[in-house]
Amino acid sequence: ASDVYKRQVREALAFFKKGKSLAIMIDQRVTEGISSKFFGNNAFTTTIPAQFVKKFNCNIQPVHIERINDFHFKIIFCFLKVR
Repeated sequence: ASDVYKRQVREALAFFKKGKSLAIMIDQRVTEGISSKFFGNNAFTTTIPAQFVKKFNCNIQPVHIERINDFHFKIIFCFLKVR
């Protein structure tokens, strides 16, 4: 990982440790993590949310965004207790 990336991660964690909320965008094309079956194919799944819950005993709020058309999106909050 580049020095810039490492610095950005440290800054984000310091912000989070001050009690602030932190949004983590997880790309659909995960290249590392744990392998799981997805529609019968092996796919990598990120472990970052689980790592945060274990390390910081924090809540996570799953959210996903659906494209409606070229200019409009729908943000969906999944209200479930994850801990």
